[in-house]
Amino acid sequence: YLDQKTQQIDRLIEIKQRQIELLKEQRAAIINQAVTKGLNPDVPMKDSGIEWIGEIPKGWNIVNFSKLGTFRNGVNKPKESYGHGTRFVTVKNLYGNGVIEQNILGRVEITDEEYESFRLQKFDILMSRSSVDPEGVGHPAIIEDPTESTVFSGFVIRFRPNHLVFPVYIYRLLSSAHYRGEVVASANTVAQTNISQPALKRIQGLVPPLQEQTTIATYLDQKTLQIDHLTESTQ
Repeated sequence: YLDQKTQQIDRLIEIKQRQIELLKEQRAAIINQAVTKGLNPDVPMKDSGIEWIGEIPKGWNIVNFSKLGTFRNGVNKPKESYGHGTRFVTVKNLYGNGVIEQNILGRVEITDEEYESFRLQKFDILMSRSSVDPEGVGHPAIIEDPTESTVFSGFVIRFRPNHLVFPVYIYRLLSSAHYRGEVVASANTVAQTNISQPALKRIQGLVPPLQEQTTIATYLDQKTLQIDHLTESTQ
């Protein structure tokens, strides 16, 4: 009896696990499609000139990330500075749902000058500078509206988008499988994998008109939220 019952349950668990994997694949595919081809399947296309991107909508531009915002490495402090003071983003805080959760951040003691140099503001994008696993390097997360003063670690790179781009669209672009692959390919691997500001600046970003960026970001917020709820329910 128990052999039969446990086998039935094991089969059901396998089915549910496969459903979760399919939902993750669907989520990744929706993001990739939206940030490289747009939302209108009938829009005229043009050759991007970049093999791994292929064709893109005619109204889109390809611009190096150096022209889309500014990069900055974070602050390094001695170990006695941690545990009190200003909220502090570390590499481990980047690997969640993609949004920095301030209520779980640690703290660091910093000077007023350091705060001005390393403070975070709404829609800053943070990326890991290094990772033991090559797939983890450059992993992005976005900070929404900070409710407290917050700075970031020296093992983190801050990208602050400029007026040419909608930050949430850029976050989605950097989260897509195509761009994750490009970031990993641009990194250096010795004992662990590292990405530098110059390497990130050379990566070419797909830039639709600003209104279309906003539309894509809103669409992806809705679609990924639906899939995340399904995944959580299935889990």
